[in-house]
Amino acid sequence: MPVQTEASIRRRRRRLAVPAAAVLTLTLGLAACGDGDGDGDDDEDAAPSATTQASSETTAAETEDVGAFCDAAIEVEATFAAGGPEGPDPAQLQTAFEQAQATAPADIAGDVDQLITLTQEAMSGAGIEGPPPPEVEELDANIDEYLLANCELAEVSVTGTEYAFEGIAETVEAGQTAFSFTNDGGELHEFILVRINDDVTESIEELAQLPQEEAFQKIQVLGFTMAAPGESDQAFVDLEPGRYGALCFYPVGSTPEAVAAAEESGEEIEAPPHFTQGMLAEFTVE
Repeated sequence: MPVQTEASIRRRRRRLAVPAAAVLTLTLGLAACGDGDGDGDDDEDAAPSATTQASSETTAAETEDVGAFCDAAIEVEATFAAGGPEGPDPAQLQTAFEQAQATAPADIAGDVDQLITLTQEAMSGAGIEGPPPPEVEELDANIDEYLLANCELAEVSVTGTEYAFEGIAETVEAGQTAFSFTNDGGELHEFILVRINDDVTESIEELAQLPQEEAFQKIQVLGFTMAAPGESDQAFVDLEPGRYGALCFYPVGSTPEAVAAAEESGEEIEAPPHFTQGMLAEFTVE
């Protein structure tokens, strides 16, 4: 599945456009969800059953709001991933953005709007060039922490080294899942998650050898993330039953120093991608 390596590196340096931002202090007790029953709190003679019912209803509403927001955040990531090398479909991305804004709890709505604005500005010209600004990095980290703490997600821990993925079981349960990717190697690594189409019989190793256009007719890109040596990041996806694969497209020799030098000179690192050295894996979702 050959790609233009430096363009891929720039685009995937971080998941710049994920509007599901959240502050670190967010809890499930959102103020906006409890405003309707304020008078009842001052009535010392209120029946316990009524208080219990109101509390139960508030908790249900809060859970529903957070769940809808989690769904929207994962949908945004899926929309970006689905675009593959060409990038996301603008109309689908706008719809995903709007859904994230509509479902964002009051406490984090401002952060959601801020990150969407930064993302749209970054994508309005020739595309994303270079690392995102620090505020985007912070918002992205806040998003990940919020999703991990508040969404009903399974978590799969994956480690990247030269040149292999470790920690991916042969079988993974279907449903919303956080792949937590840690780079224990000395080069930059990425975790590109694809679903192999149901009518495809080739293994991920065989698919990786096909020309890009042919390969992308047989798979769907569901999520991606990358990490520098010693760092971690997450990819959030909704897994359906089927066959899946993970690959790293960075060229051999992609140390942070080598990548920085290549970007400064405008040249590409001329080397085979990591997946050709064994950094790919296949698993089944049931």
